[in-house]
Amino acid sequence: MEDKLTQVGEELRHKALPHDTLAQARRKGLQRAKRQRKQSIRVWSGVAIAAIFVLSFTLSIRLSPQFAQSMAKVPGVSLFVDLISTDKGVRDIISHDYYEVLNVAQTKGGLTFTLQGVIADTSGMVLNYKLESSKPVQNLSPQISILQDGSPLAASIGQYNSGDETKFEQGKLIHVVSPESISYENPNFELQVKIDQELETTFTLPFTLEKPIAKTKKVSLNQSLTFEGQELIVEAIAIAPLRAKVTIRVPEDNTMRLLDIEKLQLIDELGEIWKQGGIISAHGDLESGLVHYYLQSNYFREPKKLALEIGDIQALPKGDDYVEIDVEHGKVTHVPQFIEADIWVENDEIHVVMPARDEKESTFSFTSPVDARGETPRSINVVTGINDGKDRNIYMFDFEQMQSPIRLNVQNYPNYLEGEEKIDIDIK
Repeated sequence: MEDKLTQVGEELRHKALPHDTLAQARRKGLQRAKRQRKQSIRVWSGVAIAAIFVLSFTLSIRLSPQFAQSMAKVPGVSLFVDLISTDKGVRDIISHDYYEVLNVAQTKGGLTFTLQGVIADTSGMVLNYKLESSKPVQNLSPQISILQDGSPLAASIGQYNSGDETKFEQGKLIHVVSPESISYENPNFELQVKIDQELETTFTLPFTLEKPIAKTKKVSLNQSLTFEGQELIVEAIAIAPLRAKVTIRVPEDNTMRLLDIEKLQLIDELGEIWKQGGIISAHGDLESGLVHYYLQSNYFREPKKLALEIGDIQALPKGDDYVEIDVEHGKVTHVPQFIEADIWVENDEIHVVMPARDEKESTFSFTSPVDARGETPRSINVVTGINDGKDRNIYMFDFEQMQSPIRLNVQNYPNYLEGEEKIDIDIK
């Protein structure tokens, strides 16, 4: 079998994949997408089930004194209800009293910003805050940064509205994800908040973590997996209270570019999937060769064994995975045969018109434009819409910034590598 896969890989190096083969694979991918969409529809049709779950959660607070006592300590508890209902690991964090209350507040210009608490580990943080106003305001979008030793954390920061909002008050969760382990040798941090209104308001809230940070469980794997002759290497897994991080490297000598991994999940020795649907977020990408995937972590359940399952990998042959455009002469110089789209250049605009997505099907999409130097536009507007049964996308940017030719790399396409693989992991 290994010899056969090697032979297939060598043939792919020297031969483009036939249009009919890709078309057939695309049809298989669309059928798979339909099945996945139907499963998704079944999930969403169970809104009543979700409501029952939330009700069950409420009853569990009433029926479990220990859990109720833990939740009672959490300022802004309503912010965590949605998260707890979808993430068992966060519920465990609360019930194990790992959440730390801060209650640091500052008032300026009729606004009061209160940093209520934090969950912190080496993978990042989740902070909850409340913003109150003396005047009716809604949909404020503060700009958030977190400093340690006067320098911003090397992390991505996102805010999520939990629906806990009135005319005079809103609450949000701040999710901080760091690809490198955060050090807590110095537990002193500073939250900087900037709000653009009629008068710009900036809050500075120093906070110090008092509780000890849970030790991250790290397992080095370096296991190579092969899917239709294409290799990926699972380098390591790191399990912290908030997230489980899976690090994957993709060798450069693959003959196909891996676009996406749709199935990546952890299963414990009891057969429980840690996160239905798999990936919460990611840092890096498969194209760059190194990516960190973040999954739900059931850290406090202290599993002794885990299984990592990987499958449903999208891939396209290298050299046939992009659209190339000579912007100097306004010409489209390369379009893969399987791409069903009209593409042209008009002024400082790239127009892409493709068949509209059916609710039961999945088509494809592109990344941002990349020039011959590998750079993306400093400023770009992307206008999307549906007209006359077509998906219309217009990429607008200053062509003079870019060095021709420009590529639109395929971001996802329903062409899947066959097979699934499983890695057994012992947790020490």
